[in-house]
Amino acid sequence: MAGISAQKLRYVELLLFEPWTLRLTGQLGFPSGGAELPILVANPSSYLAQKVLSLHRRRSGPKRPKDALYIHDTLVMFGAELATLRDEAARVLQLLPPATRREFQALRVSLFQNSALLVEAAMIAKATGRANPPSPDRLANVCMAGLAQMFEP
Repeated sequence: MAGISAQKLRYVELLLFEPWTLRLTGQLGFPSGGAELPILVANPSSYLAQKVLSLHRRRSGPKRPKDALYIHDTLVMFGAELATLRDEAARVLQLLPPATRREFQALRVSLFQNSALLVEAAMIAKATGRANPPSPDRLANVCMAGLAQMFEP
């Protein structure tokens, strides 16, 4: 309609579960007109679960390795808090039917054994000009270890 297209976002309900509230203010550098602007963002456990479940369904193309890199970056960003996010992660998985929960547990390992995906994700990281872009092996290790720490039963 009017040149606008929409794409179904898989597992969107996960992103809406227990969102975090961020409060943007002028003191934090946001032009808020003196008011506090609350925004809701997906919690890291929900975000990671949604990315893992939807990544393997994507057709080949640039979005697959970008999603793998987003998973890596989120795990790095919250690395010191992964153990404290376990309860939240367990609640996220409880939203899923048992078969989807089992699928998630298999995917969190198998996705990061795909060397082609990891090489492409590492190339994207390098192209962004990062000081220390992750290698494919580092991507795999961070993702498998981090997701296991958060979501392993």
